[in-house]
Amino acid sequence: MADALAASPHASSAAPDTASLASPAQPASRVREVTTRSLSQFTDTKHLVTVMMDAITAHKSLYELGGVLHGDVNNNTIIILDSPDGETRGALVDFDLPYSMPATRKIGDPDPVGPPPQRNRPYYWRAPGV
Repeated sequence: MADALAASPHASSAAPDTASLASPAQPASRVREVTTRSLSQFTDTKHLVTVMMDAITAHKSLYELGGVLHGDVNNNTIIILDSPDGETRGALVDFDLPYSMPATRKIGDPDPVGPPPQRNRPYYWRAPGV
């Protein structure tokens, strides 16, 4: 019976091999530490243009890849991201009122100015380059 367990590919010993486990202290490669600031706290025009371009690029990606429009782009939904290496980027946040473009493009819709569709689930999107 012991030989059958040892030969089985699904048999396991009571103690796992700790050498094959990943170290929990190693952060994921996509996780970065950033500090956020309000759009009104820009330091110079070059950084403001970079932040706005990043937000526009994020919105373009949402529309082209997911068919989603943000629905509420304003100075409170665009933030400045400062990374420890000194890089300044922009991000589009707060997707409370997104519009799904395939759902709004109904051919022959008699009432194009109706109430917005009900949102039953939140939308989460990653800003490009973050």
